Amino acid sequence: FAMGDDTKRFPGLEMPMSRAALRTAGYAAAAALCAVSLAANLRFGLSLGSDPLDKAIYATASIAADIFKIGLPVFAFCLWAARRRVSALASVCLWLGCVAWSFSSAVGFALTSRADVVAERTVAADTRNGWEAKVHRAEAKLTVLGTHRPVSVIKAELSSTTVPPHIWARTRECTDVTVAASRAACAGVARLRRALAAAKAAERLEGDLVAGRDKLATLPLTGRRADPQAVALASLLGLDAAAIRTGLALLLAGLVEAGSALGFTLVAMATTARAPRRDLKRRHQQKLVRPRRLPPPQPGTFEEAVRRWAMTRLDIDPAAAIPARTAYEDFCRWSQAQGREACTETRFGIAFTAGIVEFGGHKEKRRDRAYYVGVALGETPVPFQEAVRADA
Repeated sequence: FAMGDDTKRFPGLEMPMSRAALRTAGYAAAAALCAVSLAANLRFGLSLGSDPLDKAIYATASIAADIFKIGLPVFAFCLWAARRRVSALASVCLWLGCVAWSFSSAVGFALTSRADVVAERTVAADTRNGWEAKVHRAEAKLTVLGTHRPVSVIKAELSSTTVPPHIWARTRECTDVTVAASRAACAGVARLRRALAAAKAAERLEGDLVAGRDKLATLPLTGRRADPQAVALASLLGLDAAAIRTGLALLLAGLVEAGSALGFTLVAMATTARAPRRDLKRRHQQKLVRPRRLPPPQPGTFEEAVRRWAMTRLDIDPAAAIPARTAYEDFCRWSQAQGREACTETRFGIAFTAGIVEFGGHKEKRRDRAYYVGVALGETPVPFQEAVRADA
């Protein structure tokens, strides 16, 4: 927002370009929070019902409450400015109810969605850990078995090994060896059978290892902790991870609801253009009473008496002022001293407001009181600021 000399006016938000940028950014952020709040409340409302009609009822109520929550602050301010206090308070009460419902829906949505994500991550992590353990076991067994020849080679060598027929029959194909002679004759077959079993086991483990690695390649990468944010904050604060998740859900819901409920109102109030000093001065001058000049008063009338009082009792001083009530009271005392009856305060105000123009003064309203500016009583003129403080 650096704009040369105009940056000095930034605290008052009087730069048109900066004010427009701030208003745009504020409205965009408020609209984003409103969209998030509407979507969250709609999603949570749809999750409450058991059939389509119930879901539609909850969703409609949530959306309506959210819209009221956004617009009611503006209505309440307008009603309060129009002095319709009861309606404004009713709007505030309705707004609080809408905010409470929307906040509970936002909390429910945040907790539900976060719990679902944590559960999905836990299942994914457990699945991946299981496959990783299976691969590690297969690798460990292969390490124990060592290197083996192919199964086909061992089978070919086993088929070419001969054992005397009588020993082969007596030992049931070298499976029941009890005599030393039979053991010596079946030693080669037993050795090849052990090598064949180890080779088959190695091939099976290699298949499991390949299948496990292929499965791990298709699984998503997950950490050992399903919710690292909650776990880290719990370790720092000494709390339970579930309590941390609840607190985070409340924080998110509060942020969304506060921004969506008051965002537009605060941005509108903060970025409303204030009237420049020249405009304020012009408006102030418009408030001054500038009566039209009246013809000279006729002798013997109360206008002529007011003019005589002014000529006798007032001094011209542009920096001084007289409260309207003080001027009338002095006029009454002067009339009594002259032996004549004073007119009413209203008629005095009309006559003197028109006659003060001859002295270069004017009538001005400040703090719900009227003053005659530019004149002073007697020989001790009172500055305008002191007259205002004394009258207050």
